[in-house]
Amino acid sequence: MEIELKHVENFRFKVVSDKFEMSIDQAHEYGGDGTGPMPSELLLWSIASCIGQSIVFVASKKRLELKNLRIHVEGKKNNETFRLDSIDVYIHTDNKSNVLDNILDIAKKYCFVSNTIINGAQVNYKTNGL
Repeated sequence: MEIELKHVENFRFKVVSDKFEMSIDQAHEYGGDGTGPMPSELLLWSIASCIGQSIVFVASKKRLELKNLRIHVEGKKNNETFRLDSIDVYIHTDNKSNVLDNILDIAKKYCFVSNTIINGAQVNYKTNGL
C-alpha cells in the first residue's frame, strides 16, 4: 500500500494513491484555504470507514441485515502536544443493541486503522529517499 503527496501551495497538498486523488488542506483558522480535509479529519474518516466496513463484513458473514448503520467519530485535540488525546466512536443501527455489540466485538479485529492506532506502528522518516 503506497500513496504520494505533492505540495500545491500554502498548506494544500494533492495526495494520490493507485486509483484515487484528493486535496488535503488546513482550515482557515489554521492558515489554510479550506480546500480539503485536514490530516486529523482524515484520521477520523479512516477510523469511521474502517470500522464501518468491518461491521458490514462481519454482519454479512453472519447473514445479518444491518438497519441504518451510522457512525460518528469525535477526536479531542490537544493543541499543546499536537495529538488527539482521545477518539470516541459512536456506532448506531436500528438493530437490537446486543446484535450490534456481538458484531462489533468481532469487527474490531478486522479494522487495520484502529488496530494500528491502539497497538502502535513504527513510523520511519527518510529524507531524500524517493
